[in-house]
Amino acid sequence: MITTSVYRDIADVPADEWDLVVERAGAPVFYRHAYLSAQARTAVMPAQAQVLVIARDSSGDPIAICPASLQAPSDPLGALANRVHGYDPHDRALLSHNWQCYDTRLPATEHRAPLRIVQTLREVAVEAGASWLGFVNVTAGPQLAALADAGFDVVEMDERFCLDLRDIHTIEDYLQRLRSSARRNMRRYQRRAQERGVVVENLAVRDVDLDEAVTLIRDTAARHGAADFYRDGPFQDFLHSLGDLVTTIRISDADRLLAVGFCLPDRDRFHLWTCGAVYQYDAAFSPYTLLFLEMVRSAVASGRPLLEGGRRNREYKERHGLHRVPLHAAMVRLG
Repeated sequence: MITTSVYRDIADVPADEWDLVVERAGAPVFYRHAYLSAQARTAVMPAQAQVLVIARDSSGDPIAICPASLQAPSDPLGALANRVHGYDPHDRALLSHNWQCYDTRLPATEHRAPLRIVQTLREVAVEAGASWLGFVNVTAGPQLAALADAGFDVVEMDERFCLDLRDIHTIEDYLQRLRSSARRNMRRYQRRAQERGVVVENLAVRDVDLDEAVTLIRDTAARHGAADFYRDGPFQDFLHSLGDLVTTIRISDADRLLAVGFCLPDRDRFHLWTCGAVYQYDAAFSPYTLLFLEMVRSAVASGRPLLEGGRRNREYKERHGLHRVPLHAAMVRLG
C-alpha cells in the first residue's frame, strides 16, 4: 500500500528522505531539498502556500516526491494564456513545481507512486478552493501520458534547449560542431574581447555583487516583458541562499559589468540557468555570446553529459548547437 504525507513547510520535510528520492530518480537540481529551502526562505516566487508531498511504500520507505505551490495569479511568463481552454491567468491554481523550474517531473522509484501523489494534490487543491490543478514545463514521456490518461488536458506551452556533451571533451570539440559562420563569430568575439582586456571570472555567488547582477538580469528580461520574473530583492536573497548549489560567470570591461550568468550543476546536467548581458555595447563583440561560450566551457569542464540551455531564444540556441525540447502543461479544471 502506498501512503502520502503532505507538508506545508520544507523545514518540516525530512531532507534525507526527500533527497534520497531525488538522487535515485535522477531529478534535476530544482528538486533538491536545499534548493526548495532557499526558495521558501526568500519568497522568490510569490505563492499563497507551499505544498510538499512524499509517497511511501508499505515499509515506510520514500518512493516519490512532489513540490507544488498554490498561486494566484498563476501565469507570470504568459505561457498558459491562450493555450489552455477556459484558463484565466488570475485564477487560483495549485501548480507543480514552480515557474523557476523548466523541467517538471514526478520523481519516483515506483511506477504507481506518481498517480497516488496526483490524487493527493487534487484533494489538497479542492480543499484550498483552487480552480486548477496543473503541471507546467513537462516534457513528453510516460508521466505526461499518464497525466493525460488521468483526465488532464495537455497542451504545448513553451520550449527549452539542450546539448549532449558525451562526445564533446574540449571547447574546440564544441566549436567544430557549429556551422562555420557561428564558429567564426565566436572566435572573433573571443579575440576582440581579449584585445580590449575583458575579464572573464568564475566566482562563488558570495563573491558577486548581486544587486549589480540582478539589475542586469532584469534589464535583459525587460526586453521580453519579463523583468518582474526576477523580483528585485527576493531574487538576490534567493541567489545568496542557494550558496554552493550555484556557480557564477562574470564578464567585465574595466569596472563595467558586461554579462553575468548563474549556473546550476546537478548529478547529470549543467544548467545555464539565468543570465543577463549588455546588448547596446560599443565594442565589436557580443557580451552575451562571450558569456554563452564561457558557460559551455564550464559545462564541458564539469564532465557532465548534458548541458541544459534554458528556455526560449530558439534561433540563437539552435544556431549554436542546442536542440529544442517542447514543454507541455497538463491542466485539469476543478469544481
